[in-house]
Amino acid sequence: MFCVATGPQLFDSGELAAAAVELGGSHPPGQLLHALLAHLFQLLPLGPMPLRFGLLSLVCALLAAFVAGRLYCQICDQLAIATGTLRHVGHAATMLGVLTVLPVLRQTLRIEVYTLALALFLAAVSQAFAWACDARSSRLRAAALFTGLAALVHLPHALAAVLAAACLAAPQLRPLLPSPRVAWSAIAFGLLTQLALSYLPLRAHAGASMWGEPTTLEGFLRYVSGHAFARNLAHENPLELLRDYAAYLLQVSSGVPALGTVLLLKPALEARQRPIGGFLLATALTLVAACLQPLEPRNPDNVAYMAPALALAIIAGAVGFVQLAAQTARLQLVAAAALLCVAVPPASMTHLGEHLGAEVPALESLSSLMLDRPPPRSLVLVSTDFVAASWMMAQSVEGARPDVALFASGLATSSWHWAQLRKHPAFDGKPRTAPGADAYDRYVRGAVLQALPRVAVVLERDLPGVRVGTISGPYTLLDSGLPPTAASVLDGPFVEHSVELIAHEISRGSQGDSDSAASVIRDALCLRAQRLYELGFRREALATLRLALWRLPTQERALVQAPANTLAATRLPTIVDDHDSFLVSAEDALRQAAAMLWASGARDAASTLLQKQFERGDPMALLQLAHLQAFAGRRQDAVRTLTALGSLVGEAQPELVAARELLSR
Repeated sequence: MFCVATGPQLFDSGELAAAAVELGGSHPPGQLLHALLAHLFQLLPLGPMPLRFGLLSLVCALLAAFVAGRLYCQICDQLAIATGTLRHVGHAATMLGVLTVLPVLRQTLRIEVYTLALALFLAAVSQAFAWACDARSSRLRAAALFTGLAALVHLPHALAAVLAAACLAAPQLRPLLPSPRVAWSAIAFGLLTQLALSYLPLRAHAGASMWGEPTTLEGFLRYVSGHAFARNLAHENPLELLRDYAAYLLQVSSGVPALGTVLLLKPALEARQRPIGGFLLATALTLVAACLQPLEPRNPDNVAYMAPALALAIIAGAVGFVQLAAQTARLQLVAAAALLCVAVPPASMTHLGEHLGAEVPALESLSSLMLDRPPPRSLVLVSTDFVAASWMMAQSVEGARPDVALFASGLATSSWHWAQLRKHPAFDGKPRTAPGADAYDRYVRGAVLQALPRVAVVLERDLPGVRVGTISGPYTLLDSGLPPTAASVLDGPFVEHSVELIAHEISRGSQGDSDSAASVIRDALCLRAQRLYELGFRREALATLRLALWRLPTQERALVQAPANTLAATRLPTIVDDHDSFLVSAEDALRQAAAMLWASGARDAASTLLQKQFERGDPMALLQLAHLQAFAGRRQDAVRTLTALGSLVGEAQPELVAARELLSR
């Protein structure tokens, strides 16, 4: 409980908190069961609202561990494993393993739906296993009911429950289904829960915020089917994706549960335990439900899809080691050691501190600055998930800045998002367009042009072709057509001190899950630095970038400063960006600093920084150096640098090919 975050969080937490407070819907398909339960948790007198919502995730994780322990006992009873010390150890290892394995641990302390979905999935599998053992139709109906409830939280977890039930039924389908009425009644119970989806149009009519238009039949079907995310489901090679997920499962569990599962296969076959065989088949097949999206280990939402398969593997592995010890007394010590690895997977323990640090004070400070800077009644145009979610949480949970209209560029083509702007005096709720590169750009520019004559427009990300306006904290402010002046560009001491404080907090505290919080802070600092440079404030730009390089040794950070009495270039060289990184990595920030130093005349300092970075194992530092050399007209040096890089990473690298094409022009 003491590790649950109490302030702004990363990814979807802000929108889920807003849906809970307003009893609305979050992104498709709505996650309505989570919103209802989280709304109840906000009544607890236990600190800030984010803490109360985070407690729901923690309680559901404990519930999932408890149900996993019950399922472990069911399998042990089916195999007639006598109650004893080692069986109790296996029971404890199962519950602890489900709690501590990385994809579950990453969800336990944040506002998310995945631990609730996992608890419902395990409850469905427990009932389906009991049905496979005694053929009682009430068990099958209970399994269908829990599966339907899981579908109201997270559809892939419900799909995993359906696959598990099918596997449990497959080995003995004929004796289990003497009448089709059993199956039909179970399907009816599962579908009955879906009547709760009527909550979405009812709450939408009541004025609650939604991420769609469930008030029409077409809009309702698109909402509950998650149509907006259909493009995320495609993958060129499903078998390759399944292999990747299987490899990641072995990695995060250290492979021990998989070994125990293999050990369980032999007694299951010898004793002709069809329910056990079905459970083992379910352990393998439920991994298919995770393959709805490509594997991104750095994204906690992505790896949560494989939690059902991991939980079943942990249960089966624990039973397998207990069964081995029960048959061979000499292996009890080996089994106990294996159960310890099941309970506390080494792969998870190496990241335990990182994931227990869900509270990141720097994010709260950044969020406060973002809420403070926009002028009254302004339009705030946001682009990244953290900024959008922070505004949603602040406006819905805290009632902060009700005067501001929030417009997310990723939702610019959604008519329901425009309709939410109707409360603001500058908008009538009807979409507007302006010339732009694509549909999103046209609608974004339409919103800007509609608002600009009436109110200030605040941009998180600058629009291509729109000159940088007044810098206001982490934003660009487009409040007039007048050219910016020194007084309007540089913020006062309060903002400068706030920016330094944010960098200091993130350098001394938690970096967030997989460095994600640090990337958010670096992104804000690097954006501000680039704007300062473009407006001619080179010294202030490099000072801001120096804050973003808190991981560099002190001597290297000291190089990031503008030289005295040097004429700087009016534009920046090409800055090499790692497209695989989340927002701005530490390496990305250093390459930006090197580009600014080079353009400011401090070429020796830029070269030194890149050389040190290359020695730390970043080959893209050489690519950045080649771009800097080409920017200075030293094409031969750039070609030699690219040749050296090609010998290290291969000539076919897309970034290397693009750089060669640029030099050949």
